[in-house]
Amino acid sequence: MTHSPTSKLSFTSVEQLDEVTHDLGWFTEYRQLEPGSFSSTFTILESEPWFLKEEQSSRHVEVQAPAPAGMYVLALVEGGPAVVNGQTLSSNHVFVQHPDSEFRVTLPAGIKVTQIGIVAEQFEDVILAVAPDLSVPRAGANTIATAPGMLASVRWAMSAALLAPSNREATREEAVSRILADIVAVAVD
Repeated sequence: MTHSPTSKLSFTSVEQLDEVTHDLGWFTEYRQLEPGSFSSTFTILESEPWFLKEEQSSRHVEVQAPAPAGMYVLALVEGGPAVVNGQTLSSNHVFVQHPDSEFRVTLPAGIKVTQIGIVAEQFEDVILAVAPDLSVPRAGANTIATAPGMLASVRWAMSAALLAPSNREATREEAVSRILADIVAVAVD
């Protein structure tokens, strides 16, 4: 398995953010919803079966994107709330996007979004291992409410795995598996 190093990028316009994310192979469209100077940070680590991504913008933005082909995307927010496909997403929610779906999210200024994407077969294996009676989301996008504070440690683990030194590949693999299992376990509870 090959890992690319974590990419940490900063942007001063929505247009620049769009251009760079398209160059990275992401089909994400950003639109600034309030006037004023714009800044954004985008940190990503991509591996063959998964990715970790964290982003934050200084202004209220709308983001629209399809799920990466063949992958589930699970997103957590810090701050907020955000509105995803018409549903409120707070720090007490997990957003689960099916591989064949799109999302449109409105993010307030300063909100941090941390995402993990995983190949569909591996995500389904994690669900079967952690919660065999849970059905795998088969279409669209879903928000799953959790008890207040339950996702704080998961968000921390996602950030830590994203920023771990590149020579710690085994640690990252274990962290990604643990993060997925923790998200599923919290969602089931």
